Amino acid sequence: ASLAPGGIGSSLLVGGTNTVYSWLIQWLADNLGYDVTNIIGLPYDWRLSPDKMEARDGFLSMTRRRMEAAVASNGGLPGIV
Repeated sequence: ASLAPGGIGSSLLVGGTNTVYSWLIQWLADNLGYDVTNIIGLPYDWRLSPDKMEARDGFLSMTRRRMEAAVASNGGLPGIV
């Protein structure tokens, strides 16, 4: 099942918790040439406001740095948000 922990491709997502987006990861690889080893997930708690997440642990700053690093390591291919 696509929500089963440990399923095929679950290690591609941060934390390896599920494969909800495995179809998207495969499509990006097959159709746009993305290297699936460079695709990252940046989950967030939608219940918290951005300012609360930033104050809590610097989430927005960390997200920006991780997105910039991912684009750079992926040969400049843009990120998908």
